[in-house]
Amino acid sequence: RFWLFLPVTLWLFQPGPNNMLERIRELPDGTAITTAQLLDSLSYNNDRDLRRHLLKLHFELLKATEAEGINLDMSSHDGKIEGLPYNLDFVIRHN
Repeated sequence: RFWLFLPVTLWLFQPGPNNMLERIRELPDGTAITTAQLLDSLSYNNDRDLRRHLLKLHFELLKATEAEGINLDMSSHDGKIEGLPYNLDFVIRHN
């Protein structure tokens, strides 16, 4: 797949129905979802190559939404030892 050689941020902003940032914009305020669930909703659920980059993709998504004025609130996990960040839910807060 050619996109494996592109920076992770291009996956976030790829035009079309599989745009992660656009999906976040469409979800209502207060929606709780994980980065992994977001990928599943965009039909990336069986893509093993992409799943290898989930950690980087998660942190890129946090930066991209912050730049858009959207807060992905993960405060319910503060001070806890729970697991990998892309499997922890965040609550979407549109500003």
